[in-house]
Amino acid sequence: MTDSPLVSVIIPTKNSAQFLAACIRSVRSQSYSPLEIIVVDNRSDDGTWEIASRDADVALSAGPERCAQFNAGAKAAHGEYLYRIDADFTLDRDVVAEAVAACSAGADAVCVPNRSDPTVSFWSTVRDFERRMYDGEPVLVGARFFRKRVFDAVGGFDESLVAGEDYDLNNRLVAAGYRVVWISAEETHLGEPKTLLEVARKSYYYGYTFGPFLRKSGTRGIGQLSPLRPAYARHWREFFRRPGLAAAFVAMQTVKYSCGAAGLAASLISGAKRVPLE
Repeated sequence: MTDSPLVSVIIPTKNSAQFLAACIRSVRSQSYSPLEIIVVDNRSDDGTWEIASRDADVALSAGPERCAQFNAGAKAAHGEYLYRIDADFTLDRDVVAEAVAACSAGADAVCVPNRSDPTVSFWSTVRDFERRMYDGEPVLVGARFFRKRVFDAVGGFDESLVAGEDYDLNNRLVAAGYRVVWISAEETHLGEPKTLLEVARKSYYYGYTFGPFLRKSGTRGIGQLSPLRPAYARHWREFFRRPGLAAAFVAMQTVKYSCGAAGLAASLISGAKRVPLE
């Protein structure tokens, strides 16, 4: 595929040594070529930089958050296409090939189905139960693969956002009239929570940092964060087929939204002058 367009795979990292090597291996194993791998690290102190320097094509340092990291990677990229992967994901072998094919057929950006590694914990199995309901969703979505000219045209990621940046970018793509599609090849998330306490802590963090996204996105943003999602109604049969997972899902969502609401309330009280550690 020597005449195929170059794809720049950009991986933002922050203390990601546990997963980064596996992530990069899954990129190197793609059925598509040519690829360049750009790791953009945010002051890691756990060996992430050493892995990036050894295994990536380009290793950069940028911050303070993921948006600035990806934007820095996009500026350094040489590819016609950009693909964002978080460092704790691995890829099916044909993800890039399917995304490029979709763009060749007229798409401007591509959504990749997310899966949760069920071997991590019981709660990762519950999370996977939830993720599968979102496949093909037009609203609860964040494109991860872009034509570079389209990414640049909408201004890239909004660096004022800490959370909701993927929803925000997707909203701007849709508002500008760009075509966003889904493919079938999947990403798998390895960095899933092992306990409900981890779910609670992460949800509080995101709740604390979601205020700017909500103010910017209005009713569409509220719909994207709402616990009442049409996707659940469309998949009602799954709740009856797997009642144990359904009950655990309700428990997980209760914890997630309660802690997220607490984080949002805390940010409003404090004026969001300080971002808590995730």
